[in-house]
Amino acid sequence: MINKLINEIDTALKNELYLVALNSALILPDICGKAEYKTDNIKERYTNWYNTYVVNYKTTNVSDEALTGEVVYDLRCSLLHQGDPNLNKKHKTIDSFELTTKNNNYNILIDMFVCSIHEDKSKTYSCNINIQSLCNEICKKAKLYYEQNRQKFNFINYTINEYKR
Repeated sequence: MINKLINEIDTALKNELYLVALNSALILPDICGKAEYKTDNIKERYTNWYNTYVVNYKTTNVSDEALTGEVVYDLRCSLLHQGDPNLNKKHKTIDSFELTTKNNNYNILIDMFVCSIHEDKSKTYSCNINIQSLCNEICKKAKLYYEQNRQKFNFINYTINEYKR
């Protein structure tokens, strides 16, 4: 099931169906989080899994820390429940949020994370996230996690009957 979903996300990206791909990619930490943290509530298992397996704070750049599991969970909730991928004023650490579909050859997840310090010493944060890179990163980490932990996914028990014309 994980591999099928990842293949469909890849197909959506190749066909420039960015919101379809993003919606689908944002449920992977839900699924993997359920496998890893069965007793946690939904937000805890999502953010814990994302922070541990996608962000991996031990190897990440400082600028990437802006995209924590909490931020991605808020994006997931906003997009899946309201159809709005905008985090402006919805997340306490980001004042200006933007998604981009531009292709970058470096697979840069965050194209821009800027902290501006104003005269009154207040700070504002701007974040520009590449949809393709975010989807690819989540898919890559979910696939690796699934391959290493298949036995934890015994809660997935269904089939889809696909009829070919």
